[in-house]
Formats: sequence, C-alpha cells, structure tokens
Amino acid sequence: MLLTIVVPTLGRKKELRDLLDSISFLPCGLFEVVIVDQNEEGFLEGVFDEYSFCIDYYNVDFVGVSKARNFALSRVNSQFVLFCDDDAVVEKRLIEYLGDVGNDMDMVAFRVCDLYSERNCMVDFPVDDTVIDEGNFHSITLEVSQVWNVESIRLLGGYDEKLGVGTYFGADEGIDLLVRALEAEMKMLYLAKTGFRHPLKEESGYKRYYQYARGTGRFFRKHCRKPYVFKYIAWLLVKSMIGVGLYLFYRPNKSLKYCARLMGFVDGYSKSGKCDVH
Repeated sequence: MLLTIVVPTLGRKKELRDLLDSISFLPCGLFEVVIVDQNEEGFLEGVFDEYSFCIDYYNVDFVGVSKARNFALSRVNSQFVLFCDDDAVVEKRLIEYLGDVGNDMDMVAFRVCDLYSERNCMVDFPVDDTVIDEGNFHSITLEVSQVWNVESIRLLGGYDEKLGVGTYFGADEGIDLLVRALEAEMKMLYLAKTGFRHPLKEESGYKRYYQYARGTGRFFRKHCRKPYVFKYIAWLLVKSMIGVGLYLFYRPNKSLKYCARLMGFVDGYSKSGKCDVH
C-alpha cells in the first residue's frame, strides 16, 4: 500500500462523508483509510456503507487529535501516511503529485485552498516549490497538507499527545513535529500544488484563541533554546501586543482576541515545565 489516510473524527457526519467522497476519486489499490472515531458508539452508523475502498474503523474511548493520530500510526502498513482533518477534502491528483517526489523526502506538504474558491486557506502559501527550513517552518504548511514517510514520523515518535485539539494545550502539535524533524535533519518539501481543500474559518472566538495560544506556550517552552523558534515566537508576541493596542478603540473585539492570545500563551508556557521537555 502506498498511502494511508488517517482521519480522527469527532462530531461530524456530513463533512466526513464529503471527505470520503473526495477520497473515492483516488486511484484504486494505492490507498487505504483509517478512521479513528472519538464519538459515542453508533454516532457514525451507516456512514461508511457506500464506499468500496478499504476502511479500517476504530471507535476509541479517548479524545485528542494527537493521541488519535498516534493510535493510527501504530497500525499503518503503508509507505506514506496522511493525517487528514475530518472537514477537509482531498484533490484527486494527490497521489500523482506525491509520486513525483515522495520517495526522496521525509515529508511532502501541499497547498490548501478554500472549499469553494482558490483562496489560500489560513496560510499565505508560496507560489513556488520550497524546501521547508528553519526560516519558514511556521508559515508554509498546515497539518492537513502533510504527507509523511511512515518510517520518518515513527523515528520522531509521532505527535506530542499533550498538544492539539482535545487537550489543555489546544494547538501547535504540527509545528512541534516540524521542529523535531528539522532537528533530526529530515528533508521536507512544500509543493505549490493544491492537494487539499478546507474551510477558511477566518473568525474564531476568544475561547479558541486562548486555547490555541496555550499550545503555542507549551511549544515555545519545549523549544525555547532554539534561536529560530525564539525569533518566531518573539515576533508573534510583538505582533499580538501591537494588535491589542492598535485595535483597542475602534475594533475592540479584535483587540480582545489578541489579548486572549497573549494570556493563553502565558498560561501554556507557565504550565509546561522546563525548556526542551519531550
């Protein structure tokens, strides 16, 4: 098997069907799907009946996207693995794109567009193929777009299960994995081809800003001795402080979101132990 598509899922049916519909256009015999269902038993009953490709299904008794990914990773038998969001869709030429460069890389990432347009999703993706390095690791890719060599991600130990949606430190499990891959001198490439589509989700509430920022705080606490990480986080914090003051009087809701990010970062950093914990 060339590619395993791992899908942790919680609380979504229609979106999951849309993802599986898109996967059905991939070349038969080259992929399999692993569903890690974190819903109550029976929530997804009937969802998989109409699909003829291989689906390994697990209904688990825990919640947490990183834990779900690691659970599936221990059961993967393919050359490559993709950890896909349950509200994304896959472009039908993904495996073709992967075949062009995959054997030479530890990880290949792709452009992600909005579900209904060609707008970049959440990241200002480059227009040219680019090596992922210490200067751009934080701004060039999303977890949903990363296809990993299975042996490489296993060498890294998979995802930090204390990071990501479903945990106290609700984000940055992907960027943490990238930094560990950089430290291991792994080869990672961004391909400027649309491999996935995902809702833009441009607006989030204060609670989500706070939860995600706790993940950023833990991420920084883990890697604070690395100069390129320190530079990235320092600039992020400076922009957040500027945002608090800049929008305070004429866009107070946006100012509060920057404030939530700063407060969440401090919370996550203070509760994460010493630098370089793993």
